[in-house]
Amino acid sequence: TYHVVGAKVPASVAVTLTEATMLNGKKVAISFDGQDLFINDAKVIAKDIQAKNGVIHVIDTVLLPANYGYIYRTAGNRDPVPSGTGFPPIMTSNWRIWAIKVI
Repeated sequence: TYHVVGAKVPASVAVTLTEATMLNGKKVAISFDGQDLFINDAKVIAKDIQAKNGVIHVIDTVLLPANYGYIYRTAGNRDPVPSGTGFPPIMTSNWRIWAIKVI
């Protein structure tokens, strides 16, 4: 729920905001440099895609809360998810990404 806002926010409104509260209660930073829109450090690469339940903005990276980190392994690497993480890998075409909660 960190990647979802509980309201329909078109890009024309998002560019006027400095932050938003996600469904899980955590905040994200929103910035607009006059050309590109960012959610935290993620660049919005496609905007205002209409869906049945709202609007979607596509970003160029995985959006996770600040207390999470990433471990990247190549798709060919068969190492198991690091013990104690409690997270399954997120599969992409070229990478296996593990989200690890930093304590």
